[in-house]
Amino acid sequence: MASGADSLSRYSSSSSIENRLGLEVDFTGANTEASLRFHRFHESLNRSLKVQAIGLGILADAVESGRSEKDIKAALYKRPGWLWGGMPDWRTPLSVIEDVRGDLGRSGLVRVFSAYDVFASDLTADVDRWRSFTNTTVLSDDVPELESDYDEEGHVDRAARLFRYLSGNAAGLHEWPLYQYFRIARNCIVHRGGIASTAFADAYPSDAITNALKGWRERTGERTVPELVSAQKGQRLEFSHRQALSASSVLRLMVLHINAKFVKKLGRRGMVYLASRHALFTSPPVLSQDFDTVFAAIGFLLDKRYRVRNFERHAVQRALRDLGITRQCREQFSALQNQLRTLHATSY
Repeated sequence: MASGADSLSRYSSSSSIENRLGLEVDFTGANTEASLRFHRFHESLNRSLKVQAIGLGILADAVESGRSEKDIKAALYKRPGWLWGGMPDWRTPLSVIEDVRGDLGRSGLVRVFSAYDVFASDLTADVDRWRSFTNTTVLSDDVPELESDYDEEGHVDRAARLFRYLSGNAAGLHEWPLYQYFRIARNCIVHRGGIASTAFADAYPSDAITNALKGWRERTGERTVPELVSAQKGQRLEFSHRQALSASSVLRLMVLHINAKFVKKLGRRGMVYLASRHALFTSPPVLSQDFDTVFAAIGFLLDKRYRVRNFERHAVQRALRDLGITRQCREQFSALQNQLRTLHATSY
C-alpha cells in the first residue's frame, strides 16, 4: 500500500484524480459525516421538543377544564411505569407546567450546543485525518487559538476557529449575532444556573441582532424567525422550547456554512478518502449493508448518504487507486462483509 507521501505525489501529477473524475461532479449541498449527524440531531430535537410541548399543552388544558389531580393520576397509572415515584406537588399545577416548559427550553439549548460540539470535534478529526494522510500539519498546529476565540466564561469558541481555518470570516455570517446570543445563554444556563450575566443582558436587544432578523426568511430560507428573550443581569432566563428550537435552527445554519467550506477545501480526492474511512474503518463503520464490491459501497455512501451529485461509481475505483489505498480498502471491506453475513445469518 502506498504511503501518504507517495499518494500525495500521485495526485499532484497530470493524471490527478481532480482531472480524471471530470467537472460534472457536483458537491453543492454535499454532506460530511459530521454535518449529517448534526442534521439528524436537529430533526430529532425538533420532534422531541414539539411532542413534549404538545403533552404539556394537553395537560394544561386538562387542568384548566377542572380535571382533578386524582383523575389525572388514575389516567397515568393505566400506563405502567409512566408515573414513577408518585405525583409531583400539585397545589399550583399551571405554575408547575410553566416551570417545566422553561426546563424544556433551557435543557434543549444545552443539548443543541452539545451536538454542535460533537460536530466540531468530528469535523476537526476529519480535517486532521486528511491532513495527516497528505503529510500536512494538523489543525491545532496550523490554526492556533487567539485571545478573541475566548468567550466571557473563558471557553474557546470553536466556530470562530474553524472558520479561520477554512479561510472564512465568522463575524460576516448573517446568523453570527444570533449564534453569539445563544452561546452566551448556554453559558448562563450551564455555569450560572440560568441566571443572566452582564454579557447576556448586553447581547439583546442590539442593533446587530435587529439587523440579522430583518428579512430572516428570505436571507436564510428558514420558515420561522428565531424568537429571542431579553433579561437584565441577575434575572432568570425565561426560555421555552421556542428558544431551544430557534437555537437549533441557527446552529444548523452555522453547520451548513462550515460544512460547505470544508467540502470545498477537501475537493474530490478528500471526499473519496474520508468516505472510505467512514465506510470501512470507523467504529462502528458506517457500512451496514451488503454490496458486491468496495467501490459500490463507497459510491453508495457518496451518493446516498453524502449527497454528492453526478458521481460516477467507476470513478471511485480510480480515486482509490490514485490515493494508494485500494488494497487496504478491499481487505477491510471483505472482513466487514463477512461480519455482516454472519450477523444476518444468526439473526434468523
